[in-house]
Amino acid sequence: MKGGYADKNVVNPIAAIMAARMMFDYLGEKMMGSRIEKAITDVLVEGKVRTHDLGGTSSTSQVAEAISEKLRRDNGEIGRNRRILPPLSPSANSGW
Repeated sequence: MKGGYADKNVVNPIAAIMAARMMFDYLGEKMMGSRIEKAITDVLVEGKVRTHDLGGTSSTSQVAEAISEKLRRDNGEIGRNRRILPPLSPSANSGW
């Protein structure tokens, strides 16, 4: 049985996106974590795209896309200084 919000595209995605920010911080990618947080803050401050729980009418997808667009624009400003995460070393995979 599905929950009340399943497949309705109305849930606020910001907590899940903030979890990704925390993951990047944990992995030592503080710049990426900061970029994600700034993108979220910028979208909220603009106030154009908000889910129902924040007084708006935007869908989950619209909020996630607005945040994603802010990150893409930010990446353009950073340009070639973008750093790609290296592959995990074999020692990091031990115990999996």
